Amino acid sequence: MNMKRKYQISIEETLRKTIFVEAESEAEAYQMAEDLYNGEQVVLTPDDFVEYGIYVEKEVTENDKN
Repeated sequence: MNMKRKYQISIEETLRKTIFVEAESEAEAYQMAEDLYNGEQVVLTPDDFVEYGIYVEKEVTENDKN
């Protein structure tokens, strides 16, 4: 008889959107982009999908809580 085992699997999606900002330095450009993102002026949507990955994290045993 084959005993089935339980596995913890992670599925990760990557979204990417390219924007343009005018700034006096790379650090300022980064901060501007971060502010736009945090202020929800730049919102990533399913149209910005780039790739996905599926990762087997570990086999789950009786000693694991979840």
